[in-house]
Amino acid sequence: FYQLFCCVVFTRYFIFMLPALALPKERTFGPDMYRKSIIKLLTTALLTTSSTAQHQPFSGLPNQSLETPFYGQHVGCASADINGDGAIDLIFAAGRHWVDQSYALINLGPEYDEWGEFRGVRFSEALPIGPPGAYYQIDVSSSSKSDGVTHYSTVLLVGGTCHVEEPNSFGSCKKGENTPARVVEVSMSTNEAGGCSIHEPDAECHLEYTEVWEHPNPKGDRNGGFAMFDDQKVVALVGQG
Repeated sequence: FYQLFCCVVFTRYFIFMLPALALPKERTFGPDMYRKSIIKLLTTALLTTSSTAQHQPFSGLPNQSLETPFYGQHVGCASADINGDGAIDLIFAAGRHWVDQSYALINLGPEYDEWGEFRGVRFSEALPIGPPGAYYQIDVSSSSKSDGVTHYSTVLLVGGTCHVEEPNSFGSCKKGENTPARVVEVSMSTNEAGGCSIHEPDAECHLEYTEVWEHPNPKGDRNGGFAMFDDQKVVALVGQG
């Protein structure tokens, strides 16, 4: 359900954001066709991770499976331009009831086969966001600090309750322990500063984050997101239960 819900919300968000996507000028694959294909492609890719995939509701559309990094305990997802190149990137919350690593996939633009046919979207390797933990949901907001060298974003990670005590490479948690909600500031080098982008897909992707807030009294499995008031104040809303 989470993946299907995320997919629907993400697709609606994508429809409005994709006009900002820049495309390589030497390609004859039209922008309108690419925008429609990438919406269908990423919708299909997210749906293939859910039980609804067996029904193949989008069987006639481009199908691209996204890799599952780390331990695969992915619950929440969000989309935003976090490297400042105008293309929409993906971020995922991970952990749920165990310890896992939340991460970002940077959109590096379309890929084509030897005949010039669109074959999918190229993404970066998984870039860790925030400390490992049992996270349920993730959201992202832009930051006014961004300049021509560094692009900043603010990311909310909403925690859950530990059910699995088995340790992994990220550590372990005690049953009943609650991962706190955290806000981290994410920074990435822009295309002008040599960072990876749809314009420079082979450049190194360098993401850094700094924790700026941690909920002092977390309880239960939570959900949350950013909300804007008066078109300027952005606050993090966290629901506990």
